[in-house]
Amino acid sequence: MVEKDAERDTAEEITDLNTLFEEMLSDARTISRDLTEGITNTRVAATLAIVITLIQLLVLKDNLWRGPLYVSVWAIGFTIILYHGVRLLQRYQLLKDRYARFFEINRELGNE
Repeated sequence: MVEKDAERDTAEEITDLNTLFEEMLSDARTISRDLTEGITNTRVAATLAIVITLIQLLVLKDNLWRGPLYVSVWAIGFTIILYHGVRLLQRYQLLKDRYARFFEINRELGNE
């Protein structure tokens, strides 16, 4: 009895997975394009965060005369933005390496 229940549960799981897999196959081009766009957007967000940090440093350089509180607030702000920019770049590289095959497929399908 226990074996039949286990077999039935396994058969149901396989059926569910097959349904999911068929759906993914029908939308493979869209999934691939969305995934590569999401990874690319991560790179863009990281680049923007780093550029904003550099701009903040340039603005801060001209406003050092305003005092230590002003400098401290700016330092905290650009440290936070820089940290997240670097983390986004690391995440981009991880995702790009993990899904390199999707980038190749997108190029082959002409989805770029």
